Amino acid sequence: MYHFFVPDADGPVISIRGGDVNHIRNVLRMKAGDRIVVSNGSDRDFYCVIREIRRDEVIAEVCPEEVEESELPANLILYQGLPKGTKMELIVQKAVELGAVRIVPVAMRRSVTRLDEKKQKTKIPRWNSIAESAARQSGRRIIPEVTRAMSWQEAVQEASRLDRILVPYENARGMSGTLQALRELKTGQDIGIFIGPEGGFEPSEIQVLKDAGAAVISLGNRILRTETAGMTALSLCMARLECEAEEGAASADDIGMKRVFASNRDGGKKALTPTGDGEKNASASADDSDTQRVFASNGDGGKKAMESTGDSDTKRNFAAAEEGSAEKDSAATEREQTS
Repeated sequence: MYHFFVPDADGPVISIRGGDVNHIRNVLRMKAGDRIVVSNGSDRDFYCVIREIRRDEVIAEVCPEEVEESELPANLILYQGLPKGTKMELIVQKAVELGAVRIVPVAMRRSVTRLDEKKQKTKIPRWNSIAESAARQSGRRIIPEVTRAMSWQEAVQEASRLDRILVPYENARGMSGTLQALRELKTGQDIGIFIGPEGGFEPSEIQVLKDAGAAVISLGNRILRTETAGMTALSLCMARLECEAEEGAASADDIGMKRVFASNRDGGKKALTPTGDGEKNASASADDSDTQRVFASNGDGGKKAMESTGDSDTKRNFAAAEEGSAEKDSAATEREQTS
């Protein structure tokens, strides 16, 4: 999907003007209904649908879906020793593609090229134009800046305020130190990378960087060209920072899931506890009521049964006693008559 930069762009409708209009209409031959990505050059990207293509303006409507983040979670600043010829154009292009947010040309002791004010007026705009094209091609959210050329002292002074400084050096040995330096890179940091010109660094320059807190690292046992060294260092940093961000996101997801499970588990307990107690209390109350009713019923029935049984037995005993007494009286009368 084609990518365009519109400063201060905001929804719901974005107007694209300038050279991009000709590029959209005559080079890409896009039409109404085609989708593009528009960045405001600082912090926002938009998916858009072209609604109208005019002679000097393209009208695009912002779509609701979010554009995936393309920026690194840390700021990489490339301090590039001025190289010969047009090598800086390739360095700028690849540095932007690999995530650098600023490219600073630096006049070092072994730099052959020297940029006076007159040359900078033509070179710097050219390099920034290349940076914009590379940002568009690689889907960057921002357009990295190529600054004016700095002296060695200015560059070191500025870099000393950064969180980390890495210096690939051909005389450094051992990749273990490189790996350790990469492990110390964290999200949110400002990280400077110094690359020497074709002739490399002077030993005194390396010492100055060490005094400023730089980590001098190796990029392997081969000697790399200045344009290759910057790409390699940026690639290593990019890989490390992307992994750091993914690990952080995975860790956050794990913590979030644990919180959800814990919340559900606690909520389940709270929901079950009152119900359980209520069921127990209701059951106990029902059992008590039923038992009382049974006991009351049995008690009343028992009393009535016992009273009834008692009355019947008493009546039978009295009747038997009366019959026995009558029999005795009759027998005594008969004896008296006989005698």
